[in-house]
Amino acid sequence: MMGMHAHELRVCYFGPFDPNYPRNRTIIKGLVKNGVELIECNITPSVRLLDYLRLLRKYRGLDYDLVMLGARGDYFGQPLVPLC
Repeated sequence: MMGMHAHELRVCYFGPFDPNYPRNRTIIKGLVKNGVELIECNITPSVRLLDYLRLLRKYRGLDYDLVMLGARGDYFGQPLVPLC
């Protein structure tokens, strides 16, 4: 990404995260404030496998430079990391 300016960076903020969770809110606000194009690939936090499969299907069709796993306050999103 050498020579890439922030406004050219597309970040996929991914996972079953709560956008109002303080860590997510702060990171999202900072990315947007610095000109990063933010793509939220999110579902309501759940433990149902079908919800995770929908999230992965949504994620597969996106164009981005970087994936960030949104904080949820627990570890349910971590199994998704290898799929990113």
